[in-house]
Amino acid sequence: MLDRLAQEIANTTSKVIDHDVLITDQNGIVLGSSDRSELAHYIKLPLMYWPQKH
Repeated sequence: MLDRLAQEIANTTSKVIDHDVLITDQNGIVLGSSDRSELAHYIKLPLMYWPQKH
């Protein structure tokens, strides 16, 4: 169920922002991607965050 939701979020977001979107779990396993070739892969990504406005 989580994979299906992640895929839906990736596809929808990609259409809105006109860029590829990749969603992974905390272990780097791809849960959803607008690029279908990335599905079911392990990706070593740096931890990314967006600072909160204070």
